[in-house]
Amino acid sequence: MEPARWQPSWPCAAQPSDIAQAVRQVEEHQAAAQQLLQQLLSQPLPLHRLHVDVKNIGKEEEVVPSLAHLTQLTELSIIHSMTGGAALPAQLQSLYISNCTDLAPVLALQQLQCLTICPNFLEQQQVLELAKLPAL
Repeated sequence: MEPARWQPSWPCAAQPSDIAQAVRQVEEHQAAAQQLLQQLLSQPLPLHRLHVDVKNIGKEEEVVPSLAHLTQLTELSIIHSMTGGAALPAQLQSLYISNCTDLAPVLALQQLQCLTICPNFLEQQQVLELAKLPAL
């Protein structure tokens, strides 16, 4: 008697064209979600706390837009991605970035009291610049 084999409850993609189509659909959904996030975060939202989880599944790098216009924001958490060019609100007091590739926006935060970063760059000198932040 042959042992029972496990059978998935979903159809398996047997053809490379099926896999390529599934990847395209994921990328299309991701692009649409990124566009919605960009539109939402471009508005002057009355937020004090914001948690943004940006995961790069597709080929293009997703970028957190400028958040400088969020004038009531005091706590910000960015998970998975933060590249250069994103302006942060000057009044931020608490910041968490899990994949920081550029410290320039962070170094502009004079009111920052709490900082957690996972740097993703090779220049250790940039990290030493954080000591210049007066409230940190």
